Amino acid sequence: MSSPVNEQTALIAVMGPTGSGKTAFINLVSGSNLRVGNGLESCTDEIGIATPCKISGKDVLLVDTPGFDDTQKTQADILKEIAAFLRKTYENGRKLTGIIYMHRISDFRMSGIARENFRLFRKTCGDDAMKNVVIVTNMWGEVKPERGEERERELMTKSIFFKDSLDHGARMHRHYNTIESAHTIIRLLIGNVPETLQMQRELVDEHKAIAETEAGVELRNELKRQEQRHRQELGEVQDEIKALREMLKADEESHQREMDELREACNKLSGQVARIEEERVKLLVDNAQQEEKINQLLAIVSQGEQDRKLLEKQYEDKLEKMQNELDTRRARESSSLQSSPPPAVGPTMVDAVRMVNTLLRPFLYTVWRR
Repeated sequence: MSSPVNEQTALIAVMGPTGSGKTAFINLVSGSNLRVGNGLESCTDEIGIATPCKISGKDVLLVDTPGFDDTQKTQADILKEIAAFLRKTYENGRKLTGIIYMHRISDFRMSGIARENFRLFRKTCGDDAMKNVVIVTNMWGEVKPERGEERERELMTKSIFFKDSLDHGARMHRHYNTIESAHTIIRLLIGNVPETLQMQRELVDEHKAIAETEAGVELRNELKRQEQRHRQELGEVQDEIKALREMLKADEESHQREMDELREACNKLSGQVARIEEERVKLLVDNAQQEEKINQLLAIVSQGEQDRKLLEKQYEDKLEKMQNELDTRRARESSSLQSSPPPAVGPTMVDAVRMVNTLLRPFLYTVWRR
């Protein structure tokens, strides 16, 4: 790659995670108009060269690089792109005067991805080049000062963060999003003696493939760790799916038993309803039969009453006839005996009529009852 300026120009690369403010920092320093993202989605998916600028009488050329956590490309793609840039500049006799690594102080914690991003950065630079590195903490306006200072101390004193790099000569500086703080950071680097980065030495001097470099080995190990994590997560998900299927199967069997029980209960209730309906119909039929019997009995009683009245009438008629015959006989006897004393037959005839009446009444009652 041919330089757009002379060999005395300070060539400074700006690296760091996606969304850490790399491009905004470069635009602030150089007056360039490189595309800036508004969130964690990457806008820098390839190497970008800013407009050359002059700081403290020194020509400066800033290089924008994509983060290893780029949302558009894989880590392997980003490493290849950075490696190609470093190889070409080194082959053209250019070395980096300095490297800026941007980090958001506003992050609640340094995630695993951020730590892996910095490990790849260290493997790319090598420990010998750490003296030309400035770790810039950014976005101080988004955190309370005391909280930011607490995180800054943690980053500086823990080996899993920046301590080892600081021990090898790297420096740490705050950026307050002002042109003054940005120029201060650039001035920390423009006086450096350019240093060969570890990846440049491995690729050009040792003729290693990218995968064989320290950064390439670190990335392969990280990808292997990610694969193992994903396989473990996949196994856990598969176990959860299996357990869920077994639970669903058990629930299905339980629901089937409940359905069978409900079906049996419905059949039982249907039988009971049928029996009740049968009894209701039977009751209606029995009532009709009973009513028919009662009507028949009432008809018999009514007919018996009519027969009784008829017999009584016949009885009364016979009595009346006998009484008339008796009266007629008395009249004849009375006229024939007017001249002589009458015999004593009157009481005897009356007694005979009473006797007949007494004898006929039980007979008539018996006939009526039948």
